Amino acid sequence: MVQELRLRQVQKVTLKPKLIGRLKMAKLMETSEIDFHSLVKEVESDSLFQKLLIYKGVRHRRFLGVSPAFFRKVTLDENRISSRSEETFSLDEKTKELIEKIGQEKFTYFFLAPEKVFTLKEVMAECGLRKEEVEKIVDLVNNFSFSSFSYKPDPRPTRRLSIIAGIQKDGEKLSISDFTLDLVKGEYIIDESGVNQLKSSLSPKERRKVDKIITRLKWFNSRRSTIYSILHALLQKQRAFFLSGDWSDLVGLTQRQISQELNLDSSLLNRAIKERAVKSPEEIIIPLKSLFPGHKEEIKKAINEILTTYQEGDISDNRIGQILRRDYQISISRRTVNHYRHL
Repeated sequence: MVQELRLRQVQKVTLKPKLIGRLKMAKLMETSEIDFHSLVKEVESDSLFQKLLIYKGVRHRRFLGVSPAFFRKVTLDENRISSRSEETFSLDEKTKELIEKIGQEKFTYFFLAPEKVFTLKEVMAECGLRKEEVEKIVDLVNNFSFSSFSYKPDPRPTRRLSIIAGIQKDGEKLSISDFTLDLVKGEYIIDESGVNQLKSSLSPKERRKVDKIITRLKWFNSRRSTIYSILHALLQKQRAFFLSGDWSDLVGLTQRQISQELNLDSSLLNRAIKERAVKSPEEIIIPLKSLFPGHKEEIKKAINEILTTYQEGDISDNRIGQILRRDYQISISRRTVNHYRHL
């Protein structure tokens, strides 16, 4: 009995931090884009965060495949961005010379909007650069979004929807672009050696504050990576729909399926897609929740296709059930077929 009580106490101690963590993450996921931006700005404006950048305890890395629209607007002749912001894209002379050396086309292809992952050797060979020169340009691009931006959210008085990305179509190729600023930033890469080097020069109080900053950056990473991974999964699952723009091309998809694939808590996924939307290639605003039509919609769509092929009076519920199993790999009872048939 005593051992059982001790075991329960240990379980409570173990579960409490996990529960607190889940609650914090849930709250952060439901935070609006505007409020989340304010939280990030508060941390990045802190002088200790700026010191972390100087000591290379923190750096920035964009998500794979992210090619935001304003990166495409950067040219070698202009040091200003013509989309989303009027902030200066600052270049030191050496980096500017390197970019001019490789040219605008290769700079965009290998650094700004890469269509695939290139190895260091490939970039060095194609651009005629040394390792340290490649790293210098990569560091510039990755840390570009640390500069200040004027963030102007798109007000939508009729619907509480936040457009967090756009889907671009180029022939049969789809990509996610035009992310909100916070998703464009990608994730923070934390270098413990750089963090410890900074902390060695600080007072105990400042060291504790640095630890709090690092913790908050990790929470920011979790929110951003979760939303990004959901968008990436939806682009793959609903590829046919985004290519055609036809709602009948939506495949049956449940939140549970995606949460299992991404190893996410289902309630967290639900919070991540709540009141968020993407803009289709046809400039249509699509709530993320509408991209999860579920199995019921898949069944209705299949039965509707069967009924358009046959005259309704010429085919029985049993026959529809057989066709569903044979052609659609959907197995439901005759009574369920009858229910969906008359919806």
